[in-house]
Amino acid sequence: ARHAEMVRQWSASDARESTLMIALRNASKTRLNDLARDWLRSNGKLGEEVSTTQLLPVFGSKADRTIAATYTAGDVIRFTKAYGREGIDKDSYWTVRAVEGKDSVNRLTLTDGDRRLSFNARTVASAMRSTEHFRPRATSLAVNDRIVWNRPDRDKGLVNGDVLTVERLVDGKVFARAGDGRSIAIDGAAGAKDRHWEHYYATSLYKSQGKTAATVLVDAPVRDAHLMDHHAFLVGISRHKEQVRFFTDDREELERRVVLNPGDKSSSQEGRAEHRIDALRRQLAVVAKVFGAPRQTGKEPERSSRADLGPVSLANAPDLNQKSEELAPPVSGVLNRSSNKQPTRDRGLSF
Repeated sequence: ARHAEMVRQWSASDARESTLMIALRNASKTRLNDLARDWLRSNGKLGEEVSTTQLLPVFGSKADRTIAATYTAGDVIRFTKAYGREGIDKDSYWTVRAVEGKDSVNRLTLTDGDRRLSFNARTVASAMRSTEHFRPRATSLAVNDRIVWNRPDRDKGLVNGDVLTVERLVDGKVFARAGDGRSIAIDGAAGAKDRHWEHYYATSLYKSQGKTAATVLVDAPVRDAHLMDHHAFLVGISRHKEQVRFFTDDREELERRVVLNPGDKSSSQEGRAEHRIDALRRQLAVVAKVFGAPRQTGKEPERSSRADLGPVSLANAPDLNQKSEELAPPVSGVLNRSSNKQPTRDRGLSF
């Protein structure tokens, strides 16, 4: 229901291309993209369509890549380095055909065209640690679809994050327009290199860094609140130009968890550095000005007495380049900048 409401508000906008949905999890992002495309398709916004396959990254540690049980038959492995003893070329893509990961067995069987390899993943650990792991997903591309490229492609002149719009289909091949006006051919049947893309109606919070949109809709369920630390919250509320809205299943619990989650895993080692302490204090000050500061007594965090949070003006948010001592105390509902800079346009925040 939460995702359906996000897509409803996205679809109701007259400027859908300047509205971006953000999710904390990749699975939620994919779900939002699918729902958005369902709406576009049912309302005649998408044209001719072709079935294809995309490669979605599977994230894990380098150690995970040397464990056969990490993989599933059908997964795709890209080797970033050559491994001559096994006949593996640099930048080659291999498909996982069989996995033996039980007990002491740690064997993978891979194919690349007519070539076939079977080996213990730990015996070639140096090669496996330098791989990229992908999982194919059956989907489609249609005329007018918006997609984002996921990894650099020197031959196509594309970099990670380039946004393209599908313009036409010719004999199963997709031609999309890049931001600079170039026409880019995408042929998923020709090889794995043309499958590094995703639909671009929703994105992950991580991928949204550096991007802006007029309106931003953030999916923030309580179950994922551990992913919404101070830094992530600041990313979420700074992607918009006009308005940002958070969608959650328990607003009070989300507020509590965000305020109490600084998320700085390195603070135990670097916490004595003055600039690190100041940075954390400034982040907490911004969060506190939105949600209200927690008590320092170990009890439940102090809550604002207001019944409705938004919209909240972010135009006058505290300057994060200031020393923490210069920040004004928390003000319910509105963030004020204690500097001499001229105020800019209000930026609405609401739940």
